[in-house]
Amino acid sequence: MMKFRMKNESGGEFEFEGDAKAFNAVLGKLGGSVFGPIRTQHDAHASAATASRRAPERPTSRDSMTTNAISVRLGFKSGPDLFLAAATKLTLYDEKETFTRSEVLKEMSSATSFFTQNHRKNLSKYVQKLIADKRLNERSKGLYVLAMETRTEIAQKLGVRPPQ
Repeated sequence: MMKFRMKNESGGEFEFEGDAKAFNAVLGKLGGSVFGPIRTQHDAHASAATASRRAPERPTSRDSMTTNAISVRLGFKSGPDLFLAAATKLTLYDEKETFTRSEVLKEMSSATSFFTQNHRKNLSKYVQKLIADKRLNERSKGLYVLAMETRTEIAQKLGVRPPQ
């Protein structure tokens, strides 16, 4: 039994689990396209240097993540964390510059693995804590925006480019 996963430079992945006979059958059908053209060591080094200079990609709707997935990927556990995950979804993936409490609450409640009714009851406390911690700004009454430093930090952890 063999199991492996490969990832190419553009982010595409190939995963296989099975015996050698099945692997050869799969590889035959792919015609070697998983591996692409053979590159010299110099080409690989030049390509790696170019990739390291490349800016993270701006997420698109096809790259969208749920608030649940954002919470899992970032290891969020607390109520204020769930608020940040929902605000991140709205800011980075839905491309909303500002958002209201009700928009965040709706997004928080979509994270069924994390959301409880206590989050709804404690929303004001979360907002106050995040503003005090300089992670959230209130642009005008009832209209919020993630602080630029928070956006940048979360975007880096998710591997995406934050909106400017």
